[in-house]
Amino acid sequence: MRIVRFVFGILTVFLFGVGAFAQTPDMRDQDGRAYLQENIDRVAANYHGYEFHPLAYTPAPKGYKPFYISHYGRHGSRMITYSSAHKYIIRKLTELGDAGLLSPKGAELLEHVRHQWEWQEPRQGKLTAKGAGEHDRLARNLYASFKPVFKGRKAVREVSSVSDRCHASMRHFTVALQDCNRKLTFDADSAQALMAYIMVTPPDSIVHDRVKPYLDSLYDHWLVPEDAIAPLVTDLKKAMKIMHHPVKFERYLHVVCSIAQNFDETPMYEYLPFEEAYKLWSIKNANLYFNHCNSAPFGDLRMPYASTLVKDFVEKADECVDAGRYCADLRFGHDWGLIALASWMGIEGFDERLTRQNHERWKSGNEVSMASNIQWVFYRNRKGDILVKFIYNERERTIPALEAVNGVYYRWREVRPYLLGRFPDPAVPNTELTNDVIN
Repeated sequence: MRIVRFVFGILTVFLFGVGAFAQTPDMRDQDGRAYLQENIDRVAANYHGYEFHPLAYTPAPKGYKPFYISHYGRHGSRMITYSSAHKYIIRKLTELGDAGLLSPKGAELLEHVRHQWEWQEPRQGKLTAKGAGEHDRLARNLYASFKPVFKGRKAVREVSSVSDRCHASMRHFTVALQDCNRKLTFDADSAQALMAYIMVTPPDSIVHDRVKPYLDSLYDHWLVPEDAIAPLVTDLKKAMKIMHHPVKFERYLHVVCSIAQNFDETPMYEYLPFEEAYKLWSIKNANLYFNHCNSAPFGDLRMPYASTLVKDFVEKADECVDAGRYCADLRFGHDWGLIALASWMGIEGFDERLTRQNHERWKSGNEVSMASNIQWVFYRNRKGDILVKFIYNERERTIPALEAVNGVYYRWREVRPYLLGRFPDPAVPNTELTNDVIN
């Protein structure tokens, strides 16, 4: 079995190629392993906490001033949304302990996971203090970077997913903005009807069911769960008989280790060998990219389901450009909706249509971390000419398919038809939100 996995692993690495750090598009060629070694917490993929960095924005062309911002932000760091991972790890480690097979490291892991689950169980899916801090800081950064937009008596429109962690993220973002300018007023809303654009995903039969066999094959044939289990036990052969489903154990161990960084400063990746951690990240990366981005094999099927969110951005921008009632539109939602939006737009980091051979050029640890966010920032001159630039996770991103007026600045009258004409509307809508599947 190990020989088969080794051969499959070599083949998979050949097929995948090297990866990239797409947080800064010019670093997409960075090897996946090197990317993780820079910050091991990135192994968590979309469970990774937000990475802040120094802000540096390109000055607007002479005579143009910012007047409106349209925003979508994923909720901040949160508790786990389901119980199966922690319960499974606790059950299997307890069985091994009862059989006298746990090593000191295994016993340490069991105690760690039990403690973690005691804290998380009554708070499943809730925003953590770390997540609250992420949105507080993001709001203050946005205000400081674009003070003219928020200066004076201005109104801000806000909408949130029906998920509690999104409500909480919106509250913390709002409080921080109000602290920056007490004259700001906020019109906030959250309702199931709004999910028709805040978070729309295809029925499983459209994309998910097509991607799943590929991912399952990677889990079953690329992983070497013995390497993850061996340090936790005193007799691997006997332990494997108790495990029954070692791949399932390793997958759940990845989940448990990953979510810990959302609330617990104690590192947990010491319980995963680096090579196995890399593989688990790579498979999760493929899962997110192929299910929700404009991939070569599945993008044409997935992208139409971002149409309602794109139209909401465009329609509200038209309204505020013409009437100017609101200085900003703030939306608080989920990772799948955000990366589908960025993919529809074709901004840097999401503009390439990647395949199974090179999907690691897209880096989930930075492109879809907790609290990931996007802004369209609108500028106007005295003649009424409108420019717009795009910011993703607090870094400017171009749209390679369009010609910029100046660096990262585009004419709204050229961007608008480009965005509305990118993909058709979906044939089968699906707006259901359930906490056990929405991240």
